[in-house]
Amino acid sequence: MASLKKRSLIILAVIILVVAIVVSSFVYLNSQQNYSGKTETITFGDLGVDSSELVYVAQNQHFFQQNGINFVIKTFETSNEADNAVLTSQVNLATSGEYTEVTNAFANDNISVIANMDKYQGVYLIANKGQGIESVSDLVGKKIGVVFQSLKEFYLGSFLDVNGLNISNVTVVNVEPSQWVSSIANGTVDAVVVSQNYISQVQAALSNNTVVWQVQGEQLAYALIYGQTSWITQNSDLVNRFLKSLVEAQNYVIQNPTSAKAILQTHFNYTAAYLAQDWPNHQFSLSLDDSLILAMEEEARWAISNNLVSGTTVPNFVNYMYTNGLESVDPGSVDIIG
Repeated sequence: MASLKKRSLIILAVIILVVAIVVSSFVYLNSQQNYSGKTETITFGDLGVDSSELVYVAQNQHFFQQNGINFVIKTFETSNEADNAVLTSQVNLATSGEYTEVTNAFANDNISVIANMDKYQGVYLIANKGQGIESVSDLVGKKIGVVFQSLKEFYLGSFLDVNGLNISNVTVVNVEPSQWVSSIANGTVDAVVVSQNYISQVQAALSNNTVVWQVQGEQLAYALIYGQTSWITQNSDLVNRFLKSLVEAQNYVIQNPTSAKAILQTHFNYTAAYLAQDWPNHQFSLSLDDSLILAMEEEARWAISNNLVSGTTVPNFVNYMYTNGLESVDPGSVDIIG
């Protein structure tokens, strides 16, 4: 009797396993089929930076097209410009660092984040030694260029705090990326907060008479994709197809790292040496997780303490996450405890 019962349980387990395999195969094969419905347009606000690699791969490999999307990119110099384009409906979706979404939450803007597509390191403070700057303490009273209301401003403030200074100890000047090199070269600022790919340009402009600090510490930056909540909820199927395209791009990066690197190298005209140095600083994968929420909360507290936002209470950033889309196309990438 015990043997018969054991055999029955084994047969039942085998049946369940077979059914699970069949169902999984059906779901997988169905997900691989090209979209056959109406083509719709998504206009995307891009910052023209490495962290949009999944977007560039999806475009290069025609994943958007295969999912019924006419994908149009508009490039902006700063997150603030891209953010304004989202809020004024010039673009449907855009990418930004998480600090932009922190300020949006304080302003109670009608926005939702649908995914993060990169976690990365790559923010630096580079100073002109010719202005008497050798150590962090020498920054007191100096002019530092940084994009206002950006993640780089938060990293600068945190870096100064860790080193016993405060952002009030320096003069902060709003300098956009196109002016990073010229502003320090002509003496408008004594130091500037830049992305990694600008370091060599600044060093060349100052004949290598520079000192460089990594200002992120251990905290990763996030490349968020977001849009107006109303547009996202009204176009949920289109959003899902957009995210499915990025999942396919993510898989392509994993399976074809050499080709994926070549796409990024060609897009930005990087040297192979620079790309080899920069690539390990990125985690090109889709996610919405608690680490993002914790980072935003820390940035919110910093903004409050420095009177950079109107509110005095940290918002509940979970309320600004739209998880339905990513859960439908890549459920394992969502790990937010509400």
